[in-house]
Amino acid sequence: MAGLRGRNVPKSVGPRFSVSIEHFGGESDFSPSSCLFFLLLCRNSMSTGVSVDDSCVAKFNDIKLSKLKAKFVIYKIDGPMIVEEHCKMEGSFDDFLALIPEEDCRYALYDKEFTTNDGRTTSKLVLITWAPDTAKVKSKMVYAGSKEALNRAFNGVGIKINATDLSELTEEVVNDACKKFA
Repeated sequence: MAGLRGRNVPKSVGPRFSVSIEHFGGESDFSPSSCLFFLLLCRNSMSTGVSVDDSCVAKFNDIKLSKLKAKFVIYKIDGPMIVEEHCKMEGSFDDFLALIPEEDCRYALYDKEFTTNDGRTTSKLVLITWAPDTAKVKSKMVYAGSKEALNRAFNGVGIKINATDLSELTEEVVNDACKKFA
């Protein structure tokens, strides 16, 4: 900010807000509280405005608490909401992959059963972000910007996988990720 003294330099913080240094009394009058206010304005306006549908959060909590035995749930962004697209109570990893679109982004929650290195059979919930290279740039940006809303809503998922092509989304990759946390 050293080179901004005496200039009215607007900082865009969203579609309806424009903040300039003069709004804070000029460069020399920045206080810690005004800096914090400015950062919070910027942070809140950078989100995509997409939120998670309440039914998705309720279903996730049921899966997490073993009230609902779903093998996988696939989510998509529909307007301003992350909504459920598919939910399967049983099926293989190949069945899961068959429902993932090749040229569009998705989120998925996968209940992976596996055998630990010490021989125990267990399962872990895996949150997958699918953003293929072939997807439209706008779609990839919206999904990337909305991922944090899903992470906050799905509290307790420790295993997260980001995949951009099918070589990054194999059963072996998911198994290895689960075994790291077993």
